[in-house]
Amino acid sequence: MHLYLIQLLRAALHGKPPAAPPEDLDWRQLYTQADFHSVACAAYYGILMLTEEQQPEPEVLGLFRKAAQIVLGRETMQEYELQHIMEELDNKGIPYMPLKGWKLKHLYPRPDMRSMCDVDILVRQEDMKEFPAIMKESGFELEYHGMHHDEYIKNETLSIEIHRLLFEPDSDWYEYFKSYMERTSVLASKRQERQLPPEDFYLYLIAHMAKHFRNGGTGVRSIMDVYVYQKAYGDSLDTAYVQREFEKLGLGGFARAMEELAQSWFAGEQIRSDCHPKMADYIINGGAYGLKDRGILSSVHEAGNHKGKYLLRRFFPNRHFMAAQYPCIEKAPVLLPLFWGVRAFRTVFFRRESFKREMQTVYERDGEKREQIEEIWKDSGLSQ
Repeated sequence: MHLYLIQLLRAALHGKPPAAPPEDLDWRQLYTQADFHSVACAAYYGILMLTEEQQPEPEVLGLFRKAAQIVLGRETMQEYELQHIMEELDNKGIPYMPLKGWKLKHLYPRPDMRSMCDVDILVRQEDMKEFPAIMKESGFELEYHGMHHDEYIKNETLSIEIHRLLFEPDSDWYEYFKSYMERTSVLASKRQERQLPPEDFYLYLIAHMAKHFRNGGTGVRSIMDVYVYQKAYGDSLDTAYVQREFEKLGLGGFARAMEELAQSWFAGEQIRSDCHPKMADYIINGGAYGLKDRGILSSVHEAGNHKGKYLLRRFFPNRHFMAAQYPCIEKAPVLLPLFWGVRAFRTVFFRRESFKREMQTVYERDGEKREQIEEIWKDSGLSQ
């Protein structure tokens, strides 16, 4: 199933018709898979290069068409809203940098081939206080206040995340990326928009993927991003610098694995079945367990498969993590033990089923499941 989805995406990226679909292809199941990975729009452009006889039945083709129309409409609205907000930031002299998908989509043959659920903007910590008024004036409401970003929603359909940090303070990569705005340069004269050197953008792209891979998995779209970025900048990147920095981050093996998988899927004529098969299955199919469960199992593995160490982290998070939920801790760290108790109380009495499932995952899904996670991490380069 996933092989033909990859063929459709590769066709869309290269503008060349894909091979004829297998006779027993379940198009509805392929649509479900494409939608899950947020690539239904890109897959639709691949389908349009098939002959009419090779395309799915009208009902399923309509699902792909509708997905493409939704992505195009959302992309248009995101463009309009972000341009308005960027003008406000320019006028107020606030430096900012759009992140991830906003930059990547312009490297695709069509911007709408790279769908985005939200738009991410990085700003300086000291400028965060300006955003409630700026966003309210643009019709957005604060939906979520977190450790490293605030999320604003408009009309329940548009989401913009304002980042003060690229990674949470408890992340392995927090220290490396906490001052990333200092690496930027002004994009255009008399404007406040910043841009990273291509090498540093790529470092963040891979680190962000690794974060999601650890926490339950990344998707096909992320592998497309790697391929598209490498195609656009690969020959001009300072590879010695990039490789050196990846090693500092502990991501040298992971970056190589992602690049190899991206080349296997989207560059050649044939998909190599021997290219990181365990990692590919984990990305495509989600493994044998749900996203939540595999995120828990990955976290246990990261704790050295020591359940006690994992539970200690869960029951007694560090101050930075707790301050995102209880801001008063930042000013009064002495209150941290009190709010550990508050958090435990709320978990036991208001999130009992979720807590029960997590404990079952930690204590019951061991042995063979842990070995599978270990094999996946080794295949991905996260375990040396």
